[in-house]
This record gives sequence, C-alpha cells and structure tokens, in this order.
Amino acid sequence: MKKKVAIIGSGISGMTAGFELSKKYEIHIYEKNSYLGGHTHTHEIIENNKKYFIDSGFIVFNDKTYPNFINLLKELNVGSENTNMSFSVNYPYENFEWSGKNLNSVIFRNRNFFSIKFFKIIIGIIKFNFLAKINEKSFLKIKIDAFLKKFNFSEEFKKYYLYPMCASIWSNPINKIKDYKTHFLIKFFVNHGLVNLFFRPQWKVVKLGSNKYIKKIIELSDIKFFLNNKVKSIKIIKNKIEIKNKNKVINYDYLIFANHTNEICKILPYNFKKHKKILSSVDYQINDACLHTDSSLMPKNKYNWSSWNFIKTKDDASRLTYWMNYLQNLKCKKDYFVSINSNDLINKTKIIKKIKYSHPVFKHNKEYTFQRLQKIQGNKNIYYCGAWCGYGFHEDGVVSARNVTNYLL
Repeated sequence: MKKKVAIIGSGISGMTAGFELSKKYEIHIYEKNSYLGGHTHTHEIIENNKKYFIDSGFIVFNDKTYPNFINLLKELNVGSENTNMSFSVNYPYENFEWSGKNLNSVIFRNRNFFSIKFFKIIIGIIKFNFLAKINEKSFLKIKIDAFLKKFNFSEEFKKYYLYPMCASIWSNPINKIKDYKTHFLIKFFVNHGLVNLFFRPQWKVVKLGSNKYIKKIIELSDIKFFLNNKVKSIKIIKNKIEIKNKNKVINYDYLIFANHTNEICKILPYNFKKHKKILSSVDYQINDACLHTDSSLMPKNKYNWSSWNFIKTKDDASRLTYWMNYLQNLKCKKDYFVSINSNDLINKTKIIKKIKYSHPVFKHNKEYTFQRLQKIQGNKNIYYCGAWCGYGFHEDGVVSARNVTNYLL
C-alpha cells in the first residue's frame, strides 16, 4: 500500500510536488479556491464564436532564468511561444509618459526625449546598471531607498523608472518596494538581464493559456483533488498528520505546505513557534486584479502601449495594466487588459472578471529564507515549498517543490 501525502495549495509548487510524487505515493491536494492553479489562472473568452484563453495571474517566463519550469513544460509536452516584454510609465497629471518598447519609441516617438527629466532617467539607468554589475558586498543589508540616496540617484530615475518597474514586477506598492534589500533586488535584475541594453532573455507565454500545464498534470497523474476545501488546522498524532476534510478525518504520512506563509502560520499547531518565526520572514500584499476591455488606463499615445503599463494617479496609488493582446499574441478585434489595483478607474460595463491575488513582500534575500527553511524541513514529517522561497515566480515554485520531493524520493 502506498503511503499518503497531503499537499495544501495547488499553485505551481503544489502541482509540481504532486506530479513528481504521484508515482510513489497516494497524493491528495487541498485547494481553498474553486479552481486549480493558484496564480495560474486562465479565462475562456468567446468573441465572434471563437475561443480565446486569457491569463490574469502568471503570464510570462523566459529562456534564461526559468530552466526548471521549461523542463517541466517539456516533460508535460506543453507548448510555448515568444512574447514582447515592453514597459511604459504614465503620469497623466504631469502630462508625462514614455515607453521602452524599442529604440524608436524611446527616441523618435517620445516628445519628452530632449527634456532634462528624461535625460536624468537615462543617466540613472546607465549608472544603476553599472553598479548592479559590480554588486559589492556592502549592498547586502542596505535597503534600496538608502542605496539610491547613498549613490545620489536622481528623483527622476526613482520616480519614473526604478520604482515603477519594481512595483510592477512584484505587484507591491512603492512604499513597500523602498524597504526591499538592495542585494535581493539587484540580484534579480542581473539574473533576468534587466541591467543589459542588449542580449536580454527571450520572454515567452504558454500557448493557449498558462493553465495548459495544470490540465496536463491532472491528465498524467492520479492525484485526488479537494476543491473549495480550506484547511484550517492539522493535528499530529504519533507519526501521522490528521487533516479534517469537511466531515471526514484523513490521516497522512507526510504533509507538504505549498500555500502562502501567512496561511501556513494559521494552520500550524501552537507549539510550532520556530517554524512560524521563519515563515513570517515573508509577508503578503493583497491585490485586486481585473480582466476588462477599458483602454482608458493605457497611455494616451497608442504608440506607447506596451506589455506592462504603469500609471501613477493623483491619489498616490500605483496601478499596472497588462495589454493581453500584445502579451499573448491574441488575434482578436477587442483589446483585453488585466489591471492591478485599478477597479475604481475601470468602466463597470467593460469589466469581465474581478479577482484577488496575494503577492509576497520580501523582508530578506532568498538565501536567508532558504537557509533557515532547511532547518525545519521534514520536522514531524512536514515540508514547506512555494514561490516565496525564491523571488516569488514560477521558476522559484518549481525549484522549491523539487527541493521537497528530493527528501521523499
């Protein structure tokens, strides 16, 4: 008889762990939502009797820094296609916008190009990229806001480039980005080629929607799923872990937490204080996402429309809109967008779906979290994984899942 493994959370980490362990163990995955995938969330849109699959959570990956995720897609025989990862910044109340779509959009289509403001942005980018490649040890503990002040970066560089870029990458407000550790942020920029003017990685999307790989895992494994099933607590009795599944109690040999750290802390028994302290090094920010067709959140100049479009409003809120037609190569008549924390600005008649997502807020670099996590892995037959173990992206989710499955295979 196979031993039983319970996995809480059906995001990239939970699904990867379940898939890899399913040949040796009986796997049960508990998911609080009505769908599998977590941030892998694809919506079926019908336009003129044709189906389009639009993602609202996980969208892009690249050929350089996602090797484990790419190998998983290959193993599942799931296809991908190239996409364009351009970025625009828009301050409508200042009548200032610019796009880094290509050299043409930066120079010839940018009426701000010859302004002092834009000159300071460009100088700041060159300076930041240079310092990032040096990556001194003195950058390790200092916060990014202090780092920028120490090296006399201009307000224009911070306001119109770096902070909007980081807020967009991690779906966090600028005031929280300012507290990110410099080493964490710089290492991410270097690894993802963001400090290079040339030879940047090729960005990709999953063909026909990111949940294609979720469907394949379901098809190729015998995992049992429990949807709409939020685990509130567990009991440890001798060498077994007890989970209450609605009105039924099931005993497991192993438990893998593949959900968010704040949720894990609520589920763990009171005496797991050391575990909770380590897990609390990662916080979460709840963000409102909206799939819609309202183009009013995009730059005024359509030539500046990019894959990612940051807009700063007078209320000091930072908002981001993804242009899904451009990102997912959608050949349809309507323009589809996914906007973050912008529900109040969107025409209600053009809203297709509202969703809430939680994104990690990092207090330390990923090595700090990983090293401490190793000290508690397997304690009482309980393991932990999630994209939060790294930078918060799909590659981190796969890597952390495999770190856990290596203990059990």
